[in-house]
Amino acid sequence: SSVTIPNQPLASASHTSDSTQSPANKNLVAQTAIKEQSLIKKERFNPAKYLVKTVKIRKNLFGQTVIEGSIKNVSSTGIYKDIVLNVEYRSKTGSTISTQRFVVYEIAKPNKRIPFKFKTRSPYGTANFSAEIVDAILIN
Repeated sequence: SSVTIPNQPLASASHTSDSTQSPANKNLVAQTAIKEQSLIKKERFNPAKYLVKTVKIRKNLFGQTVIEGSIKNVSSTGIYKDIVLNVEYRSKTGSTISTQRFVVYEIAKPNKRIPFKFKTRSPYGTANFSAEIVDAILIN
């Protein structure tokens, strides 16, 4: 890495090597790298924690169930793709009638929102639903 020192030509700064860094600076660099690796691990194994969803389900004029909403990536560095949304259909008594998985084949970059929309048929007796993000692939 190179360090620019004020009032000195850039050429002399380019010859600065890592061996001239203080032990405290090297330690800080190492700690930062460890924290980044830890964050990447967390983002890889907990995509639902970093992907925030908004979902609405409605019927259209053709009697189809329309599942639509958006997913926002709130991670600091993680980029996700192929986000799996699990929809659970429930009866008026709260019993699970059926579950269905949908995959959002988009790339979710940090602090970006991606819309989605699926059309399907809900099972007979469906009174309400729940939707959860159950998986995604971290691509960086």
